[in-house]
Amino acid sequence: MPGCACAKERAALSAAVDDGHLPQNPCAARSVRPPTVDNTRVTPWTPERVFAVRAAMPERFQAMVDLGGGCGLRQGEILGVAVDAIDFTSDTLHAVQQLKLSRSKAVFAPPKGGKLRDVPLPGPVADALREHMKRFPPVDVTLPWKVADGPPVTKRLIFTGPRGGHAWRTSLNEEAWKPALAAAGVTPVPDRGQPYAESRENGMHALRHFYASVLLDAGENIKALAEYLGHSDPGLTLRVYAHLMPSSQERIRKAVASVFARPRFESGESSSVPPTRNQITDTKSRTTAFQITIHEPTPETKSQKQNHGRQHFKSPSMNRHPKPNHRNKITDAAACPAGRTGG
Repeated sequence: MPGCACAKERAALSAAVDDGHLPQNPCAARSVRPPTVDNTRVTPWTPERVFAVRAAMPERFQAMVDLGGGCGLRQGEILGVAVDAIDFTSDTLHAVQQLKLSRSKAVFAPPKGGKLRDVPLPGPVADALREHMKRFPPVDVTLPWKVADGPPVTKRLIFTGPRGGHAWRTSLNEEAWKPALAAAGVTPVPDRGQPYAESRENGMHALRHFYASVLLDAGENIKALAEYLGHSDPGLTLRVYAHLMPSSQERIRKAVASVFARPRFESGESSSVPPTRNQITDTKSRTTAFQITIHEPTPETKSQKQNHGRQHFKSPSMNRHPKPNHRNKITDAAACPAGRTGG
């Protein structure tokens, strides 16, 4: 974050002052203020707007919209795409250079931050590039490398200007991009003789935002998106596009519900209230015990069954053995007929 970077720089300069390397900390001056953070959220274009702008572009530059919205390339990277950067066999686009200005002179240079990358090449974008190269054959263009006085490098560029050389960024914006925005209804149509309205949020960079929104909506992770966009820090990608990530609440509900629904389904329960962890464990233990105790009964004799029944239903009072009452025995014997005993 910008605030964290300023704090670290201030601390490092304070340490340099303490060590005697600097007379004072320049960040401590009242005139020095930390940069403001732009908290404006990115609003991605809709597919309808992307296609409308593409249709309003000159045919020579229409495939630029495909590369920006379908591969997430920056404007300079689109202008610098060469034939050898497109691998139709593996459906891969190698983003290895851009076309930019150095001291008002066009040069070839590595992508921003020197971040070389491979980007998946979708089928419709590959078809658009094939059609474009048939109608507008690539042209060899020689420009300095990195700086205005750098060594010359020749690249066979996909996109060229009407006169056969490389396309200029300023001419592209003023003569193709801004008129297309107005024709598509993105910006107002100017009065006759007036310039087109400036709309930074609707520059060609909007195609990168559209690309990021499509990937996030499809479930792609931030790390992969940062790699495809050429960001050196996934944290930057997260800060810019976090609000475009689809909510995970519904996925969490479905994931947890699928796990908790299994015990009810397997046991035949239809309750809508999910069981607790203890209930699930207790159900499993009772089921296991039930399966263990059920077995085929062994044959028993009639006396064994009677004894078993008496032992099973014997009350606690029957377990006590009272002292024999001889008086009761004599009385019972006298009351019984001869030859019979009580039973």
